[in-house]
Amino acid sequence: MKFSDLNENSYEKVDESKISYLIGLLYTSGLSNEIKELLECELETFDITPERYDELSRVVFDSQLDRINSGFMYNQTDISKKLKKEIL
Repeated sequence: MKFSDLNENSYEKVDESKISYLIGLLYTSGLSNEIKELLECELETFDITPERYDELSRVVFDSQLDRINSGFMYNQTDISKKLKKEIL
């Protein structure tokens, strides 16, 4: 297969709404500003494969700030998540 044989539809892409959601989660993550900017630039191309999306989402989800300990406004869902995380 040649590079010229590839077209835009030759591989699966992640839906734009999922990418937009992940970009929003970047702002509430504990990642450094440099990393956030790099990831945001990559995500804003909206040309992400499902495998790459899974990698990026794991990084972003794992780096979310604890809203309670960080002093942000929180709700019952945040309390439940924190209790489950600390108990298990």
